[in-house]
Amino acid sequence: MYKELELELANGSIQKVPFKACGTTSWRYYQFTKKEVLKELAIPNIPENYNTLDMVYSKLAYIMNKQATAKTASDMANISEDDYLEWLENFASMEFCTHSAELLDIYLNNKETNSDAKKNPGQPTES
Repeated sequence: MYKELELELANGSIQKVPFKACGTTSWRYYQFTKKEVLKELAIPNIPENYNTLDMVYSKLAYIMNKQATAKTASDMANISEDDYLEWLENFASMEFCTHSAELLDIYLNNKETNSDAKKNPGQPTES
């Protein structure tokens, strides 16, 4: 799924930022963080966890932004901690926590389809 979100930049202006989630998003997240994205997102959304959640969502946003802006798959080889921090400096603090529901929607809805099923789910398969 591809979507652009309006985010506040560090200078206070608003900019549309592209994000893309696809079959490699969770793998790329694991490659970058050495952690599973769904386990990271499963922590309770309570004030004590806001800092941690902001870091998780900002890293997921980084991966999805890189996927949206990559011209080729080899462009994804450039993801690094330094590149992430440089990218993150462009945004207002807690911006990704603020937009966490929208980012999660992009990530989870990459599996949705608009195609119609050939048969009903309960319909038996002929052998």
